[in-house]
Amino acid sequence: MDAAAAKKLAEKSGNSFQCKVANYFRAKNWAVLLSPYYVDASTDKSRESDLIVERSFPVTNYFAGTPERSVRLRLFIECKYVSEGVVFWMEAMDSAQAQNLVFARTPFVRDHQRTREHHYFQNSEPVAKLFASEQRKGEEGDPIYRALNQCLNGYIHNETRASMVPTVPKEETTQIDYPVIVCSDFNEFYWTSVANPADPTPIRRNFLLEVDYAYVSPRKGVTREYFLVDVVDFSVSVRS
Repeated sequence: MDAAAAKKLAEKSGNSFQCKVANYFRAKNWAVLLSPYYVDASTDKSRESDLIVERSFPVTNYFAGTPERSVRLRLFIECKYVSEGVVFWMEAMDSAQAQNLVFARTPFVRDHQRTREHHYFQNSEPVAKLFASEQRKGEEGDPIYRALNQCLNGYIHNETRASMVPTVPKEETTQIDYPVIVCSDFNEFYWTSVANPADPTPIRRNFLLEVDYAYVSPRKGVTREYFLVDVVDFSVSVRS
């Protein structure tokens, strides 16, 4: 391989976009773990996650002498360089399932005044439930299917990983984890309605992808869970 071929390979590789996302979080003072591997419990094979990023947010203590407190926000990110068109079919979120997800996997509790501020509950827009890519070759060949599968598997298999942010003595921490798909842009993303799949419309906002997901848990065996995955337009984040 000569230098020109190496440059072409680097430009075409999704690794370049992955590095851009990693550097963006580093510039925002997040701890970044690049391409951690895990053993997939369903296949007993090594798999790769794109990124795990984490940041600590201190919580104000109003009483002298109480321990330091912080919220640790950790994102399990799959990076997707968009090179083809995708249509998503959307409808209203399953609010009952979303509530169960929040109460099972986050520190938020029922009937608390702040619980309604969770970003899943703040979302009044429809969520994606189906998708099809322009050049898909079967379900497993669909790039969005692969991104979703890799994102959730990385999230599930790495959730027991220790925090990447050092703690101070006697610090009390609260951990919140989310799976996220970061796309290079939404320029070729369109959506239509499940109830009335008319002419697709360009997607101009970040959105949630809803999925009922069956997997082999490292601890519980075959498990089925409801998940919401944030799908984010990286180009908008960079501009803002």
